[in-house]
Amino acid sequence: MQASSASTMRSRLLVGILLPLTVIAFSFGNRSGGGIFRRHPLRIAASTSFNEDADADVTSSNQIEALLRRGQTKMNQVMTPEFFEQTSASLKQLRAKSAKAVEIKQSSIPGAGMGLFAKSNMKAGTIVSFYPAHTLGVEFDNQQLWYSSREEDQIYFSEHPPESSPYLHATDQPIFNRPSLLADIPLLKNDPMYLDANPTRKVDPLWVSHYINDGAIVTSNDGAGIEAYYDQSKRQKNCIHIPFGPSPVMATVCTRKVKKGEELFTSYGCVYWLGVLYSGENSGDAPAMTSMIQEQIKESAQDLFVCMKSVAVTYEKQAQDLQIGYDAL
Repeated sequence: MQASSASTMRSRLLVGILLPLTVIAFSFGNRSGGGIFRRHPLRIAASTSFNEDADADVTSSNQIEALLRRGQTKMNQVMTPEFFEQTSASLKQLRAKSAKAVEIKQSSIPGAGMGLFAKSNMKAGTIVSFYPAHTLGVEFDNQQLWYSSREEDQIYFSEHPPESSPYLHATDQPIFNRPSLLADIPLLKNDPMYLDANPTRKVDPLWVSHYINDGAIVTSNDGAGIEAYYDQSKRQKNCIHIPFGPSPVMATVCTRKVKKGEELFTSYGCVYWLGVLYSGENSGDAPAMTSMIQEQIKESAQDLFVCMKSVAVTYEKQAQDLQIGYDAL
């Protein structure tokens, strides 16, 4: 996974429209057996407004914390081998096939670290892995709230805040057309939610999507650099992260045929790379949202919709069983 900048937090929203969060100072605490990360922004880039009454804000914060805790607790169980193997025959089969389909090796991209590679030929629409969620977070009312229930994750994220993480990823947004964990809070039901991965955790072969790199980077902060990025990234891209079953589960799906030995690549989007590589430059020097960039965003969205539609048919039984098993936890 290519590294991101510690000076700005930019999450990879799946259609390439990236939401810059906040530069923060943070404190780490433990509550009800879980790690609550409260971050108070030094610079507000995006926020959600709640009722101005202080008591209402506290209530909202408590609601969010409870929902994140419930979601994280369930995800810790979903991410165990036993969940897929014992919930249903369809999920057991999916785990057995996907866990053997890929392997982690040194990326073919210089300086990118480790990458994910195909161990067999795979056709378009194949689920190859899932994205681990070791902490869940949301930005609201000019602050961020993150929850981790395992001590090893609490320690890791206290030392490696998500805003500097290369693994940070959006897990829910309106185009996914599935209820978010935050759906019970009307003012947040359409807001993005985020997950992050702890790379020091023991690797489960099914949950390795965070090792997938972008096949290109933005090499210059101008229109030509962005155009060159999209040209190369599109040629390299062979998979995409999509919602699968209940929030916040994310699966990775092939967008085309992938040959044995090929490295898996997705596209982070130009805004991610501009935030990573040029965050120290004057924001006024950033390229404008041109028609070319808008067209690339539309193409990325189309890839997402095509894969979601394909997976909804091919993996209908698995998604249903995953939802039933998740709800039963």
